[in-house]
Amino acid sequence: MTHNHIINLDDGKLAGGIELIPIHPHASDEELKVISWIRDGHEILWIPIYEVSPGPDGWAKALALEARHGDARRFRHFRHLFKLPIGIKGWLFPAHLEDTDVVFLRESADVMHFGAMVNKATGMRMTYCSDPGEAVPVRVKESRL
Repeated sequence: MTHNHIINLDDGKLAGGIELIPIHPHASDEELKVISWIRDGHEILWIPIYEVSPGPDGWAKALALEARHGDARRFRHFRHLFKLPIGIKGWLFPAHLEDTDVVFLRESADVMHFGAMVNKATGMRMTYCSDPGEAVPVRVKESRL
């Protein structure tokens, strides 16, 4: 999938020092993975997941969400997770990789979820490159910052 309109959240200015990335005692494996990507200086790509709900207007609602919130975003700093749209799940991964199994959701201004998605039919953990089929979110640990 090609993303032609990736929004760059980095403003061109360097952090100018150490960026503290909070790690709570119950951080999920997914959250720790994302923190390590950021600490290693990787550019991170967030690709939104616009789900089509059942019903005759499901497709129209998904398109309206996409029009409102836009395409993928890329960034290098943890603080930019707070610039991602509230209520929209998306895949997170280093921009130099082709696949990921990490899903991110910013639930509110100060609550984020890091987790995964599982295929309902197979029970297997999904990746960005997986055939979507029917997926259900795996219970994720939330990060309150």
